[in-house]
Amino acid sequence: MPSVFRQQNQQIPTTCTYKIYAVSGFICQMRFDFVEFSLLPPTTSPYPRCVDESMTVGNVTLCGVNTGQHSMCT
Repeated sequence: MPSVFRQQNQQIPTTCTYKIYAVSGFICQMRFDFVEFSLLPPTTSPYPRCVDESMTVGNVTLCGVNTGQHSMCT
């Protein structure tokens, strides 16, 4: 069942937290498809990392453009 989470452009920095739970104990993984996903890009100095905007799915932190990508949680 698809769900849409959308944060409109805001001038004030915000932190949004969503907790998504499996509806059954028989579900062992979830796939998150990013139809549209665009955050600020990672920094490059001293190494690539998400600083200004990020999204964490499981133990993976994402930033930049990830449109058309997906992430899996087990």
